[in-house]
Amino acid sequence: MYGVPRRTLSRHLKGEVQKVGSLSRFACDLPPEFEAALVAHAVLLQQMLFGLNTVELRKLAYKIAEKKKLAHRFKKSDGW
Repeated sequence: MYGVPRRTLSRHLKGEVQKVGSLSRFACDLPPEFEAALVAHAVLLQQMLFGLNTVELRKLAYKIAEKKKLAHRFKKSDGW
């Protein structure tokens, strides 16, 4: 259906393919508990019908990281 060779599927199903490294380009700067809390907060806001867009979520993450004095790679934009 998707044009994936049968041999490739077979190797993946048998566990013959080793997963090396990360699939993303960027490593996470923030601790996992910070990320989990931020996700929980975003979900809560969504449930209250006050969802955040990506820019607002990044601004919130930046402000919290600054307040808690966490090392990060966020760039402060004008107006934040």
